[in-house]
Amino acid sequence: MQPDITESPSTPTRYDETELDFDRELAELAFQVKRLTRRYLASQSDDVYDQVLHQVESAMIQIVMDVSDQNLTRAAQRLGLSRPTLRSKLRCRLSEK
Repeated sequence: MQPDITESPSTPTRYDETELDFDRELAELAFQVKRLTRRYLASQSDDVYDQVLHQVESAMIQIVMDVSDQNLTRAAQRLGLSRPTLRSKLRCRLSEK
C-alpha cells in the first residue's frame, strides 16, 4: 500500500519498531519535494525542474560522498553513476560556491 503523500507524513501511524520505515521516509521526501516545487512556482520561477532537482541531487551526493569517505569510485557505485559523471557533478557544485 502506497503512503498518502497529499498530507504531511507527520501523521502518527503504527509501525513495527524493528523494521526500517522506508515508505514513511519516501513519503516525507515526496512531501518536501512537492512543497519546494510549490514555493518555486509561487516565486514565478521558470526553471522549477532544474532548481528542485539540483537541491535533491546536491544533498544526496553530499551524503553519499561522506558515507563513502570521499571516495569517488565507491560513491559513484552507490549512486548508480559512472565515476566521470559524478566527478562532473561535483565540479559543478564546487563552481557554484
